[in-house]
Amino acid sequence: MTQYSNGEHALTDAALNMAGKGFAIVPIHNFINGRCSCRLQHGCHAAGKHPRQAGWQHKHSTDRDQLVRWWRTWPLANVGIVTGPPSGIFVLDFDVKNGGLDTLAQLEAQYPEMRDTFRVRTGGGGWHLYFQMPETGHVRNRIGALPGVDVRGDNGMVLAAGSAHASGGVYRVETDQLVIRLPGDLERFFIHGHKRGHKQDRRCSLLEPENAKNATKIAETAVIVQGYRHTVQIQLADLTLEQRDDIASAMRLSTPDAAGQRNRRTFDFARRLQALTGFEQRTTDPNTLRGIVKVFQGAMMAAAAGQGFAIRGTFADTFQDFRNAWPRITTPGGSAMSVVIGACLDSINNLPSAVADCLNTLGYDDDSDTAALVLLLWFLDQQWCSSFPLSSRIGAMALAELGTSSACNFQWVSRRLLLLAADGVIECTHASKPGQRGVASEYAWRWGITDADCKHAQATASE
Repeated sequence: MTQYSNGEHALTDAALNMAGKGFAIVPIHNFINGRCSCRLQHGCHAAGKHPRQAGWQHKHSTDRDQLVRWWRTWPLANVGIVTGPPSGIFVLDFDVKNGGLDTLAQLEAQYPEMRDTFRVRTGGGGWHLYFQMPETGHVRNRIGALPGVDVRGDNGMVLAAGSAHASGGVYRVETDQLVIRLPGDLERFFIHGHKRGHKQDRRCSLLEPENAKNATKIAETAVIVQGYRHTVQIQLADLTLEQRDDIASAMRLSTPDAAGQRNRRTFDFARRLQALTGFEQRTTDPNTLRGIVKVFQGAMMAAAAGQGFAIRGTFADTFQDFRNAWPRITTPGGSAMSVVIGACLDSINNLPSAVADCLNTLGYDDDSDTAALVLLLWFLDQQWCSSFPLSSRIGAMALAELGTSSACNFQWVSRRLLLLAADGVIECTHASKPGQRGVASEYAWRWGITDADCKHAQATASE
């Protein structure tokens, strides 16, 4: 069994140990007095389980010096392993709830070689079994692939041994062996791309008949949206009450208030849904959200009926719009924007020097709305390695979260972005062609003003 040192360097040792096995590592939020260290604290739905850095799928590392720097900055950070090609592994997560341990016992009885791979006991009492990525195909993330079994594959992440769990437990290596290939027919089941028509038959062949029915069992919950009540069949089996409330809020904010808005409001709903923890674009298949979109369609129709107009288009049209929108959302409106907004809220009363100098130089220091937008742009530039995408509509949504005036709608943001670009605060690195519509999300920006620019302007103004 792998041992870790006691004291402040224990998590650094854990990160280095896992990196030594070839696993790609990222720092994860930790617990502070039972709360998540992120800005949401008690309100976080994934406490101690989500990465500290935006774009973590591309910021992982196995480099010793980089890992030491990260854990010197966040000495209590949990350790995350990026699954999929970066680490060459996928992980089967057998949860205590929903019958995961029973599923594991049945699978091991049929495939005893599964016991011979790298295995971690989770802080909640479940198991993580590590397996080599298949030579062909890819393994996508799935919740409830089998009763009580989640899959972490391409663009996925699991907590590594040494990390803390919300229950107070610690993830520990129980079987420190080489990672093996999953037995052939099991591996084929988890490779993305098997024929949809055979999914149910394949599940039934893997488990005993009395448990096979659990593989397609879905959770039901009631969501109330503007007085509209509907029973939602949600395929994300472990949805929390807080997540249901967040989804209801996303629906309320996305329902149309005039005719002809179905397509645009569906796009808005997809963007708001991606902003919720657990529904990130890279790890969520939009086809699994059919039940949620069905309720959203009903909410739109109910809102329209209450205001005297009609929604044109069927659920099939709305769901097709939703699926088309899901991969096209390139503005930072998801979890990455949540990180940026949290940083802005923490700094709104103590502006970074670069932002304060910019505001003072250009005379925006008495305009709180513009100051909030400049702060948002600066943090977006800090989070992105290159230019960052931002549409005026997403900018307005972010400013609303920061508590700016109600006048900061997307038209105001659009005009203000052009003004800031003319002042040299930001530069537009990509814009849609003249005359094109519906591609506002393709605008990209970068921070344009430097400290030297500020000092030169201040010196000129004082002469």
